[in-house]
Amino acid sequence: VMSSTRINQSVIGIGLNVNQDDFDDNLKATSLKNEGIHVDKTDVLEQIYKYLDFYYDLLLQSNFDLLLKLYYNDLYWFNETNDFLDIKLNKVFKAKLIGVDSFGKLKLKCNDNKVKLFDLKEVKFLIE
Repeated sequence: VMSSTRINQSVIGIGLNVNQDDFDDNLKATSLKNEGIHVDKTDVLEQIYKYLDFYYDLLLQSNFDLLLKLYYNDLYWFNETNDFLDIKLNKVFKAKLIGVDSFGKLKLKCNDNKVKLFDLKEVKFLIE
């Protein structure tokens, strides 16, 4: 819920395929069961709750520096140079993923040392 220029409330959802073993052919999906990991759904839910509670406490404490550090620790390709595809220009380019801005846009440092920002679906990782 937005108020002026601030977000006052938000709803997030998490989808995790635990024991499902049959997916539509057009979906690129799997489950823990299909990956050979057998777990109890209750145990999974408890673990997710613990993580959410930990991160929510950091948020309530306004510990944004630690939250960002933890996010960067798990951010795929952080501080690595790789190939990307600019969707708008349909152009492949090399860049280093240097972070995200305050709006969640990817910050990529291109070979010309310019930092460019990319929003959702504006850029793709190219994986060999």
